Amino acid sequence: MEIAAATELIHMATLMHDDVIDRSDSRRGRVSANAFFGNKITVLSGDYVLSRAFWLLAKDGDLRIIRLIADLTIAMSEGEALQLVIGGSVKSWEEYYWRIIRDKTATFLDVCCQCGSILAGGEDEARKALSEYGLNLGIAFQITDDILDITGDPAKTGKPVGSDLRDGKFTLPVLLALQNLPEAQAIALTKTGRTAQHQREGRNGDLRGRRRLPGDRDGQGSSGGVRGQGAPRSGGSSTIDRARGPLCTGGHGHKPDALGDSSPTPGRSPH
Repeated sequence: MEIAAATELIHMATLMHDDVIDRSDSRRGRVSANAFFGNKITVLSGDYVLSRAFWLLAKDGDLRIIRLIADLTIAMSEGEALQLVIGGSVKSWEEYYWRIIRDKTATFLDVCCQCGSILAGGEDEARKALSEYGLNLGIAFQITDDILDITGDPAKTGKPVGSDLRDGKFTLPVLLALQNLPEAQAIALTKTGRTAQHQREGRNGDLRGRRRLPGDRDGQGSSGGVRGQGAPRSGGSSTIDRARGPLCTGGHGHKPDALGDSSPTPGRSPH
């Protein structure tokens, strides 16, 4: 129970910090903490929540879980920093989209599933299967959320249609649309995202050429583009199939109904 509470506290802290960075005034249809309390209190509160999470982890004392979640917080921070560094560069979004959603969202579910396996005394095979399940479910979750940002009902999603693009984020549906739109429309769409990013951050240009990307030690770390290596070919639906796969073969060799029938419900995205 304490591990579950700790992971949810980490989740909460990252959302509080994200809203400050994004200058968001709402979170899923409700006033965000930074809009209500201000940035200073929100940042300090996020730090406090994160500290309490690690206090719970230290109280439990399982070094395997502590190391997993420590690596998780590093990955989530690198993913957020990477997103800020690439700014409104379509080329960079094409190259790093998969890494961003992996580090910011999918890795969180991956680690949560691994923690459950450790606490249940699962063998390495079961832990690996649950890890792959969580990673693919997280990817599917984020892709679905990105689609709903364009096609969803604001009354249900809690955010205006197209808010990601207005924040300068070129998500998968936008990147794929750019490949199929007439040139004039593609240019206009690209300009919308770049202008929004520059206005929001109060800066011009792409920082990528000025500094090394977070965690990109040798210029590596991309997936080779939106259709590159490791990219699901059919979006969210195929990653759900990939998530279910290891559950049918891992552990006891049968499909666990409670997990095997899971599907993303992006009314409450991790990010």
